[in-house]
Amino acid sequence: MILFQRKIIYMGYAPPGARAETINPSDPLLQRMKWEEIDLESEEGVCLKGMVLQKQKQSTRASAPTIILYLQGNAGNTLHRLPVFEKLLNTTKTSDVAIFAVAPRSYWLSSSRTPSEKGFLQDYRSALLYAAKRWPHSPLVLYGHSLGGSVAVCLLSTLKLEPETRRIKGLILENAFISVPEMVRTLYPYRWLPYYHLGPFVWDRWDVLRAIKEAGKESLLRRIGQGMLIINSEKDEIVPLWMGDAMCNTVKASFRDTSGRPPTRRVIIPTALHENAWRRREWSVAVGAYLDECAEKDRNDS
Repeated sequence: MILFQRKIIYMGYAPPGARAETINPSDPLLQRMKWEEIDLESEEGVCLKGMVLQKQKQSTRASAPTIILYLQGNAGNTLHRLPVFEKLLNTTKTSDVAIFAVAPRSYWLSSSRTPSEKGFLQDYRSALLYAAKRWPHSPLVLYGHSLGGSVAVCLLSTLKLEPETRRIKGLILENAFISVPEMVRTLYPYRWLPYYHLGPFVWDRWDVLRAIKEAGKESLLRRIGQGMLIINSEKDEIVPLWMGDAMCNTVKASFRDTSGRPPTRRVIIPTALHENAWRRREWSVAVGAYLDECAEKDRNDS
């Protein structure tokens, strides 16, 4: 498990065929959305594949749409999440959104480079800067599911408020975990199991609580973290609810909100599992309201 730990954490190869699947324009889901295939470069010559998705019929609102940078979980590819994206596009009431979903290295049609914490941070930083340059008048919101949520927190902790990042207005975390070592202990809870004691040997820790505690005064995480939205599935069979509690408590203890925004919100989706919270009405209501709030904040700040 130590030698092949990155195969366990980063499962871009699952399900079989996920690395070779191509866009099918005749897919009924894609026909209900306006979509665009994207290729962009990360650092060290890594090429990333992504998609931009919007509603098929655009509204007549004058304001620029909110851009959601979607950071996926540890398996599958962008195409597998099309049902989630279609639902996400229809959550808002007073603003428009577009989804920018990028596959990091070793996922989907992106470069076959060894995945790592450093590499993922490079890839998603490149995606974020691409989004900021392409949509300079749009507010940006990071949406991370599972591993993607942990990546989003660690990414924002490394970024500072600069011209290209000033439009980042929000952060949504869905069923994110607090660290890989804690997940090891959660999945193998008995001390007599050798796996329980593998935490110190983890290479990519994705330590969310540490990222929150150590976020500097100029960190983007400190600037927007107090107003994030944390979503947890009540029946999550992978990430336990107490990890969401730990995130909320650490944010409250570490950040002082000076933005005037509502504090960090925690929404628990009744009966939902790790992968299906998006099917519940409570998810749509919480996410839609948060995105509308981010758009309104952006208009007030402009």
